Amino acid sequence: MKKGKRYDVSGLVEAQYEPGSDDKVLRNLLGIKNPVEMDRAEANALAKATHTLIQEYDQEHRFSAADMPFP
Repeated sequence: MKKGKRYDVSGLVEAQYEPGSDDKVLRNLLGIKNPVEMDRAEANALAKATHTLIQEYDQEHRFSAADMPFP
């Protein structure tokens, strides 16, 4: 089978780009179109999540799936 012919994911939302992003930014809830702005938003979200987890758990905590806040 040729590369790229195994699955067709073109109809999935995960494979769609934000309109106006020149196919550089995946579709997102914030409507961000600029790759630099998306990088900043992702970095800020990671920093916030890291800070929150550092405050909540001590250094002896071993993370598991039970720690994930699934609905």
